[in-house]
Amino acid sequence: MSGATNGWPLTTIVIVSGLVCFASLVAKEYTHATYDPLLSERLREKFNGMLKDRVRASKYLLGTDTSEASRDGLVSILEFFERVGFDVVHRANTAENVHQDFFDYVMAYCGSKAATKYVENDRKTDPLIWEHLPPLVKRLRGVELFKCRRFKVDYTKYKWNSFNFDKSALEALKAESETSQ
Repeated sequence: MSGATNGWPLTTIVIVSGLVCFASLVAKEYTHATYDPLLSERLREKFNGMLKDRVRASKYLLGTDTSEASRDGLVSILEFFERVGFDVVHRANTAENVHQDFFDYVMAYCGSKAATKYVENDRKTDPLIWEHLPPLVKRLRGVELFKCRRFKVDYTKYKWNSFNFDKSALEALKAESETSQ
């Protein structure tokens, strides 16, 4: 009988240690499966290769070119950011990483009044289209507001004027894209 009681603490320690190791392996595999550290780099490379679409999208949103080609440029940009939004919503990427690389672009191409109107009109006919753009814009605005509060920046005097995107922001992005070509 005394032999059975001596084995009980050892058995408990082995079982608990095994469970801790198993939980650690599951957490490591989950992190590896859901977070790709090279994703941001691949996204930057793809976005940098979309210069023509960026120019066309800017022209379409500014209203200076409403041709089919310009609309297609906007759709390409929105599809790119829809994918980025999907990754953020489903935790393959973080809002902080996306904010660092794409905040200005997301706010101009997806958060501007013209882009919001375009997305809302599309969503009236198909509620599932562009479903990850609004959450992406919302999360990136949250990250920006957190940064502004943390570093005591008055975001009402920020270059984007409290997230009210006007034509000058789109014109700046259009000019940047055109000079990069």
